[in-house]
Amino acid sequence: MTTLTITDFATQSNSNNPANKEWRKLQKLWHEIDKKQARNQRYEKKVSDFFEQFKGQVQTHEQSVCIAVEKYIRHLLTFIPRKTIKGSQREALYAWIEDELRALDANPFRQFSIEPLRDDFLQAVLNFSHKPLQKLNLDAEELDYFREDLADMIGEKAFSLSDEELTNLLKEPSDLKKFLEMFIQETFHDSDDETHEDTDGNAFDDDFFHHRGYSHHEHQVSSEKGLAFFKDKEITMLYRQLANRLHPDKEHDPQKKQHKKELMQQLSQAKKDKDTVAMILLAQTHLPDFEFKLDKKTFSGLQAALEDKIRQLNQAYYQQQQGSDIQSQVWKKFGGGSKHSREKTITEYTLHLSSQVKELEREITELKTVKKMQSVLRSRIEQEFIYELLEHEFFE
Repeated sequence: MTTLTITDFATQSNSNNPANKEWRKLQKLWHEIDKKQARNQRYEKKVSDFFEQFKGQVQTHEQSVCIAVEKYIRHLLTFIPRKTIKGSQREALYAWIEDELRALDANPFRQFSIEPLRDDFLQAVLNFSHKPLQKLNLDAEELDYFREDLADMIGEKAFSLSDEELTNLLKEPSDLKKFLEMFIQETFHDSDDETHEDTDGNAFDDDFFHHRGYSHHEHQVSSEKGLAFFKDKEITMLYRQLANRLHPDKEHDPQKKQHKKELMQQLSQAKKDKDTVAMILLAQTHLPDFEFKLDKKTFSGLQAALEDKIRQLNQAYYQQQQGSDIQSQVWKKFGGGSKHSREKTITEYTLHLSSQVKELEREITELKTVKKMQSVLRSRIEQEFIYELLEHEFFE
């Protein structure tokens, strides 16, 4: 049995070590962990630095687009009271407004809440749909009239309402408003679900990593030996001594107390993740004289823990590359190529944003009459029909 301190873990290379061959293997794994940790940190910094550069160049332009889109939506709202816009055209108008609201809501550079805009949309729909009732008991023909009117706004769902349910909605404007709010929220939710289904990962990437025994869908990458080593009495003792050394309540200096609090959080996370290597790395700095009694079983467990750590770092790196946060998305879209090509791409994007603002302003200016709006709505309906037709034929 060999006794080594934590410091020896990082420096041991004595050729007289009886477990020299096994130790060189451990040293190689430690070196691999250092490389992969540095790689992950470099990637994170690269993405973060690029986002700051990107934000500095495009943020003002993105905010201008948000303001223009808000103005555009408010212009579309002015057509809701027009009674000559009905049937499929009214449905298309509402869907159009919902699409614009969704896009505006998703813009991470937006500096204002869109809730007032959504409220105005709902109120405009409510004002158009609600007609003062002359009596409480409506006959079948009148109910059918209201049901068709409501269907113009929400589609086939209106026909699933019973006469009693429809009558109650018409009696209480507040109930009708809640019903419409619920419908629009469901529409947003369903659309988001479809988007996630359409873009849920890349099959090639998943297969590529799967065939190499690695998948970002794996939640647990620790081996049985690695987990068993985590439960070893040596690691339990290491955790207890670290917890005792790093406990913030034993520190009186405010700055050191805060630092120890952060270290204690790291230790607690390592225990939660069953990350033996993270504990040993903490011990290298804060408990270097802790002694390990290493026999053949412990060597084997430590080797398994190091291999687990490498897999975890590879998984973390893959997840960094596939991230859905705004920084990762910006990097994937604009971070390719040389520094010069990235700067050129960002410049082109800012010009595109400026053109988008001008295009929205132009459409507001041109889209003034009901006749023009009806023409635009007809075109949108035709385009949607053609898209659905082609999509159906393509996937059949």
